[in-house]
Amino acid sequence: MERQKKPLWKKWWFWIIVVVVLLIIVGTAGGSDKDMDKKKEIQSTDADTASTQDDNTDTKDINERQEDKQTENQGDKDSYGPGEPAAMKDVTVTLESVTENKGKQYNEPAEGNVFLLCEFTIDNQSEKELAVSSIMSFDAYVDSYAVNQSITGLITDEGNKQLDGTVAPGKKMNGVIAYEVPEDWKEFEVNFEPDMWSGKKLTFIYQK
Repeated sequence: MERQKKPLWKKWWFWIIVVVVLLIIVGTAGGSDKDMDKKKEIQSTDADTASTQDDNTDTKDINERQEDKQTENQGDKDSYGPGEPAAMKDVTVTLESVTENKGKQYNEPAEGNVFLLCEFTIDNQSEKELAVSSIMSFDAYVDSYAVNQSITGLITDEGNKQLDGTVAPGKKMNGVIAYEVPEDWKEFEVNFEPDMWSGKKLTFIYQK
């Protein structure tokens, strides 16, 4: 009589195979979950980094827009009068006063002319030393005509300080520039150029 074969599930090696397969499935699933968690963690870190960069970029953009707006507002004003501070590149210049002077004996302007004494204050808030030359840094016009500085006009008052020299970072300079102009002048314009290479000037206008 032929011997009857045992079903597979009753054989010991069958269960070993089943256990091994189950272990492989569980291990694969666990590794997949870990990979997924790691991927999510990386994505979260990347998102946080991108968010921080965006915040920094937004802050930088805001600061740049504010600086641009300040520059734009500064550019909207074409000229300044006495007592009005004018700023450019961390340098603030103020035309303190414009005084008409007829000079003294042996120190008088030509007939029909007067001296104009212009007092300036220069505040250097930049990080580098500022060189100021009354001849190179300033130019002036009376009723649209160019006028030159007058040393004679400057010495009408011994207390006047010539506006020449250097201004250290965080320091100020005060001095006077003198011009000889017709006594019937109407409008006086003087320009200050903090940086001769930039081509940009601060314009001050005084009307009689």
